[in-house]
Amino acid sequence: MKEIIKEACRLLEENRNEWESRYKRYVEDIAEAEKRYPGNEFRLPKNLRLYNSISSVGKPGYDVRYAGQSIAEIKFENGDIWLQVKEMSKRFEYSMESSKWNEWDSAEANKFRSYFKDCNKAHLASSNERYIEQLLLNDMTESKSFVNIEPVRLLDAYFQMPTPFAASKAFPQYSCEKGGGIDILARVGRGRGDRLCVIELKDENIKQEPQSHAMKQAAIYATFIAYLLRSDMGEKWWNAFELNINIPKSLVIPVLTLMPLPTEKPEDEIIGSFTVGGLDDVTLECHSVYFESLGGKKFRLTSDNYPYIIK
Repeated sequence: MKEIIKEACRLLEENRNEWESRYKRYVEDIAEAEKRYPGNEFRLPKNLRLYNSISSVGKPGYDVRYAGQSIAEIKFENGDIWLQVKEMSKRFEYSMESSKWNEWDSAEANKFRSYFKDCNKAHLASSNERYIEQLLLNDMTESKSFVNIEPVRLLDAYFQMPTPFAASKAFPQYSCEKGGGIDILARVGRGRGDRLCVIELKDENIKQEPQSHAMKQAAIYATFIAYLLRSDMGEKWWNAFELNINIPKSLVIPVLTLMPLPTEKPEDEIIGSFTVGGLDDVTLECHSVYFESLGGKKFRLTSDNYPYIIK
């Protein structure tokens, strides 16, 4: 684990100019997008969720998802709201009439909202992991099984925080803008939270991809977050993530694997604290959390070393 973090640090130092210039542009785009977003004036039906993308936040479009699947796009322009329904909506047996942009109060948009408001066809989703991710995000937001944790949202929308690393093989590979994204970036603590938390989610718990593999992947991503927060634009990103304190001198980043409950406790589970050697006073606190579906949208959570976020 130490060697993996060390290699991630080396790659970030080696490519500092590339990622610093790109993420500086991203955070500036976020500040501009905040001026356009209508905020509390806009609401989606309960079954639908709004998603955003850091790399495209400067553009007017937002993703609309049902059961974790992208089924439409929304854009805000000059005070107006527009909807474009996607082909994926047909997977959930929606009778799409137009793929053109429709005003939010048009007949097509009203039909779309009405259908998905009471839709119960989530079992038709093509990605089980994305569906479980959506259920767990909802659970965190509504504080059903989780406490002291809340997903970071971008303009009230869920998003995957991009990184410059490809880490699916549990070893860092610098990939510029083609790097992987953090499954769930969350705030941990009371109120708005005082720690930023990196969560790697898996919808399976299998020998080919055990907790140790997922934790290495999460730690690589968390190392980048540490570098981002310790960079010259760290304060801007910290504010974008909306934590309730200033960046602490001693920075602790909880790193979680969130996986289905195993039949036996894994022997090679990675937990504990690891320092990020290339930075001053930064620690990754690694924890394992397991979930067990109770049917529908309910979960039971267990953790031997991080019960702080479990009811």
